[in-house]
Amino acid sequence: MDYLNSEAFDERPVGVADVGGTKTRVALYENDSLKELEEFPTPKEEPLWKPLWSYFKDKEVQNIVIATMGPLKMSEGKVVSNPHSQIKDQEVGRPLMERLKIPVLVINDCVAGAYAEFKARNVENLVYLAFGTGVGAGAVVDGRLLLGREGNAHEVGHFVMSLGLGLRCGCGKTDHAEAVLGGSNIVNYFKREGFEARNAAELFNLIRSNPKAFELFKRALNSFVSSVIAFYDPEVVVLGGGVFSKNKKVFFSALEELEDYLLWEAPKVEEALYGELSPLYGAGALGVERPQWLIKKLRYVFK
Repeated sequence: MDYLNSEAFDERPVGVADVGGTKTRVALYENDSLKELEEFPTPKEEPLWKPLWSYFKDKEVQNIVIATMGPLKMSEGKVVSNPHSQIKDQEVGRPLMERLKIPVLVINDCVAGAYAEFKARNVENLVYLAFGTGVGAGAVVDGRLLLGREGNAHEVGHFVMSLGLGLRCGCGKTDHAEAVLGGSNIVNYFKREGFEARNAAELFNLIRSNPKAFELFKRALNSFVSSVIAFYDPEVVVLGGGVFSKNKKVFFSALEELEDYLLWEAPKVEEALYGELSPLYGAGALGVERPQWLIKKLRYVFK
């Protein structure tokens, strides 16, 4: 099938999936809304594509867009690895395409989230930051979704925050932003600084009540966000993700001093309009629009 030919598509809904480190969401996207939304744990043993196939095999969809955790080898529709799971070199796009006989496009989940938030705003430059199990991002620069060589031009969670902390990131490296601000690692960072908590929820309660803990969080968050701003120069920074959604006031309070960390005026900082569903909405928009610059990047589609 010629997947670049518009005749390969029709007016049926777009199948969308958001495959995260701990949970997966699937839905049908039609008329700018989600239908038949389901959520289940991301598989740890079986291939990622299998539960997606179980959901979509009886659905009438024109194509599927999978927004998945990275890093990716986008040209092959493959998740190369993930710091928060045992996944390594898993093809997602081709197995589904072979079984369902429809186009299956694979993109990073936060890139899809950035696209949804971009489409909902009158801006040309935007960064979407997702604070969850890890720290993810997507960026739109001069009206164009930033992808890079293999779809990983946004992996700011693996910026080096500081030299010499010795904090291990989920990816195995040290001193990355995720090692400091990721939901699965932030407790270790605060423990190193003398604050005890059993999990992220307990830690954020401590941050709310303890001025010294709040100050530590404020410095770490502003250092990271200001670095992202220096890198992408956005008009707006959009915050999302599960950890953020549970602690919005803490994040926004900490970022009140963001401009003190910058050489120029701070951009707007806003909450994601679609909440934790931004990746699904972005995937749906891309499935409807079928931009040639995206499809041509997915070489597995043409094999």
